[in-house]
Amino acid sequence: MASQHIVGLVVNPIAGIGGSVGLAGSDGADIQAEARARGGAPRAPARAERFVVELRRRVPGVRIESADVRSAEATAQLAAKLAALGARVLVFVGGDGTARDVLRGLAGGHAEQLCVGVPGGVKMHSGVFAVTPEDAAAQVAEVLLSDEAGREVRSEFRDVADLNEAARRRGELHTDVYGAMRVPLHARMQRGKRSPMQGTSSVDGAGIAEVIRSQHEGVLVFGPGTTVAEIAHHAGVTEPTLLGFDVLMPGGETLLDVTGTVLEALAVEHQLGIVLSPIGGQGFVIGRGNHQLTERVLETLDPERLFIVSGSEKLGELAGTLRIDAPTVALNARFRGYRRVLLGPVDSALVRLE
Repeated sequence: MASQHIVGLVVNPIAGIGGSVGLAGSDGADIQAEARARGGAPRAPARAERFVVELRRRVPGVRIESADVRSAEATAQLAAKLAALGARVLVFVGGDGTARDVLRGLAGGHAEQLCVGVPGGVKMHSGVFAVTPEDAAAQVAEVLLSDEAGREVRSEFRDVADLNEAARRRGELHTDVYGAMRVPLHARMQRGKRSPMQGTSSVDGAGIAEVIRSQHEGVLVFGPGTTVAEIAHHAGVTEPTLLGFDVLMPGGETLLDVTGTVLEALAVEHQLGIVLSPIGGQGFVIGRGNHQLTERVLETLDPERLFIVSGSEKLGELAGTLRIDAPTVALNARFRGYRRVLLGPVDSALVRLE
């Protein structure tokens, strides 16, 4: 690999710390302190390591200039510095907040800088992230090797978007677009999340709840989103948590807005049935906004007890393909394959989870 091929790597070391403990994000010192108090752990360092290992496997001689950053201003400054250094690709590990900071750093004359986000935060609604750390490495390697071979690298500008976290914690979903970032044009890059619509669901919640209850008599866990909230309500959760995880015990007891630690403890004693709906526009079932599904929880979950539900219109927009970005490569492999998606009490679709 020629010396001029430099990959800049920006790692937000506290990204994802709020996910498993149900804080819906990690932006702000107060949220980070609360996450630590609840036992939250950052996701970004391990995800960065996965990216580096895979990139060095694909491009052994690659030069990586990297640094951890612990503030929004430091992130912006480092992004600008790496772009000025001549990084062929600027890679950042974090979530939407990190993407916003990198974008701000590039605003002073580096708008054409090619970037790739490694998903490591809680929120990744922007269309500038690869699907997994390994996908990010493969995408960067393809850019570098294409340069070596004299092949054109196709790219496009994608929106950097983020939710208003204060509103999100009130149960209100507001997405703002902060600008656009140049990224490779490739299927390994995720799409931007469709703008959420508050309080809307296009499924027969009562009918699907009855189907799920007939197929699983044990502990039911309901994930985030309006579609799942509608089903949870009809299953017996009076006031579902729109943005968190709720648990319905066999005797009717409900546990609201539980953390990953609570789910891990339940998984030791019970066989869990977990109800999830894909993210609109992106198609993620696991790995975006539901980090309460920790590695331990997913290791104990029978894939047949993962109940995927969706409205037919949403599923149609996703072109019949759903995505997973689990905590480990082994778990990605475990859940990969064709899965039944419940569209109603009678209708379902067989969809590939990849």
